[in-house]
Amino acid sequence: MSLCQYWKPIEILLMYLYIVYGKDGYMESKKITLGLFYLYFLAVVWIILFKMQFSFQQFGVFRSINLIPFAESVIINDRLNVSEMIGNVLIFLPYGVFVCMLGREGLCFHSPSGSRMSVFFMQLAPIFFTSIALEVLQYVFAAGASDITDLITNTAGGAAGIGIYGIFLLLFKDKADRILNAVLLAGAAGMVLFIGILIMAN
Repeated sequence: MSLCQYWKPIEILLMYLYIVYGKDGYMESKKITLGLFYLYFLAVVWIILFKMQFSFQQFGVFRSINLIPFAESVIINDRLNVSEMIGNVLIFLPYGVFVCMLGREGLCFHSPSGSRMSVFFMQLAPIFFTSIALEVLQYVFAAGASDITDLITNTAGGAAGIGIYGIFLLLFKDKADRILNAVLLAGAAGMVLFIGILIMAN
């Protein structure tokens, strides 16, 4: 398989960005951030609900619910499945970054009308409720286990993303969004390339 075939998904991503944003699509643009967020959110749905498959065969197969944190559902061979929990944190980490970049005035931990902690919880809320929605959908469509441990680790990942944005804001100030857009764009290109490889492999 040639490198040209692997380049095709990245080319599609670049065409998408050009079509949506045209000549006004600069790295500091909120439009770029919003477009990347849409791609990211679709990837999260694909990973959690579709289990990285390109069919509906995984629906209607298995459902369970666990309301006890860090219980049997995340224990394999009498050991806590740390890798799965780390994976959940990493999947939702960009969500926290996006919430800050797309939030009101684009600033983490700063609000003219509220404390830093209240702003933090306001930014964490959409991440928390998105995770709940995905767990509920897994149960409704019998697409896997609905687990409170996933809710906790997903939300923790979002909180870490909020913290990372706060660090970038302190270090780079007005350039933070531009730098993060470039990083997120590179990540999106890698994600599209990965999906393209999976498609061609199947």
